[in-house]
Amino acid sequence: ASRPESRLKPPTQFRAAGYSKSDDIVSEEEKLKNELCSRTIELNVNRDLVVELRKKLVDAQSNLSSEREELARKNEETRGDVEDVDKFKLDMISLKDSHKRAEEESTKMKDELKNLQDEITEK
Repeated sequence: ASRPESRLKPPTQFRAAGYSKSDDIVSEEEKLKNELCSRTIELNVNRDLVVELRKKLVDAQSNLSSEREELARKNEETRGDVEDVDKFKLDMISLKDSHKRAEEESTKMKDELKNLQDEITEK
């Protein structure tokens, strides 16, 4: 597992010792550098997208919360309206009952008045 001493030397020492990099190695290094740059850019773009999506999520959650509050408020208003309608219906039923009793009372009084008139006429 021992390596030749030349493999441990930094690139500058390679050149100083008269070694030069082959075109294949330079080409491969350029490819790798370009890919690294490309991936770094993608990573930064993705980070920006994540930040933007998080902001949108926070906004959406805020909007949803506001909409829930609005729906709860409208629900309470509607509940009040339904209670008002129910009260109105009960009032109308009560009014109809009162009207019916008044008509019955009026008919009864008319009958009594007629009976009295008949009694007066007979006398």
